[in-house]
Amino acid sequence: MKNLILVFVGGGVGSVLRFLVSKLPFDMDFPLATFIVNILGSFIIGFLSSNDIIKINSDVKLLLAVGVCGGLTTFSSFINENGQLISKELNYTSVIYISLSIIIGYFALVLGYRTGRFF
Repeated sequence: MKNLILVFVGGGVGSVLRFLVSKLPFDMDFPLATFIVNILGSFIIGFLSSNDIIKINSDVKLLLAVGVCGGLTTFSSFINENGQLISKELNYTSVIYISLSIIIGYFALVLGYRTGRFF
C-alpha cells in the first residue's frame, strides 16, 4: 500500500509540473514543452539509475523515478504532437522532433547517470 501511495503522490507532482511547463509561453510549431519535460525526465532517470554509486532510499527512488518521472514525461503527447505536425505538413519538423528527442534524451540519461557518480 505504501508503494502505491508513493507512486500516486509522485505521479501527481509530475503531472502538475508537466502542466505548468505546458503553460509557458512557447510560440512555435516545435512542441518545446513536451520536449523539455521528456529530456528532464531522462536526466532524472539517469541520475536515479546511478543508485549503485549513490545510495538513494528505495522509497525515494520509487517516488521520483516511477511517480514524478512517470507523471512528468509523456510518450502519448509526444506521439500526438508528431501526428499534429504531420497533419500540418510539417514533416521535417516532426523528423527533427523525433530525432532530437531520442538523441538528446539518451545524452540526458547518460549525463544524469554520470552526474550521479559525483554524489
